[in-house]
Amino acid sequence: MDIYVYYRAQHASSGPLQARVQAMQTRLQTTCGVQAQLKRRPESAEGNQTWMEVYLDVPADFGAMLDSAVATANLLPLIEGARHIEYFLDCASCA
Repeated sequence: MDIYVYYRAQHASSGPLQARVQAMQTRLQTTCGVQAQLKRRPESAEGNQTWMEVYLDVPADFGAMLDSAVATANLLPLIEGARHIEYFLDCASCA
């Protein structure tokens, strides 16, 4: 299963947000063995940017580990609104 997390952040918060997310993802890669990516839309809207965290081939209990990592990294003060989390299975796993 893969997890995709998207959210908005003020353009002014992009430096600190990127540093915190990348550090968090490095810890998760080391402790959980998952592949992680951080992406951002190239454009901004009303001073906000859309960010996307990607976690590939995660274990079943990864959602709880991610929630804990987000709290430890103190990401929420840098984010506008909610983090939207979506789970996807490979099509071969769905059949």
